[in-house]
Amino acid sequence: MTMKMAILPGGGKEEASAAPSSSSYSSTSSNAKSPTSNKGAPPRPRPPALWTVNECKLWLGRHCGDLGVQYSELFHQNNVNGRGLLRMNSVALERMGISNAVHRQEIWREIIKLKLKSDVLELRDLESQLASHK
Repeated sequence: MTMKMAILPGGGKEEASAAPSSSSYSSTSSNAKSPTSNKGAPPRPRPPALWTVNECKLWLGRHCGDLGVQYSELFHQNNVNGRGLLRMNSVALERMGISNAVHRQEIWREIIKLKLKSDVLELRDLESQLASHK
């Protein structure tokens, strides 16, 4: 049995209006389907690439603490959705208006962690799909 990692801004078992969870993958979609669904296991939330601007703001607030609160409106003004968040780098953060290098570094570190978790889940899904076709 393999454990599934979660990255959520919206919480794995929470309703759409609930506050984000610190440990999960994301989203608030109740009909998200896992490519490798196990009977009895809760469905995996949507991947970060599918997050809305508001879900990204929730994630930012949850994972970047005070900086997330400070810059969440900036992310909203720049329409940073999940796909944009995963493509973000330090230069893009600076162009958005985050001029403090330490702040950029801290936010960028959290984005990198999100990317890595997302990539690991995608690789696990691909491996499961390959194993099921043998």
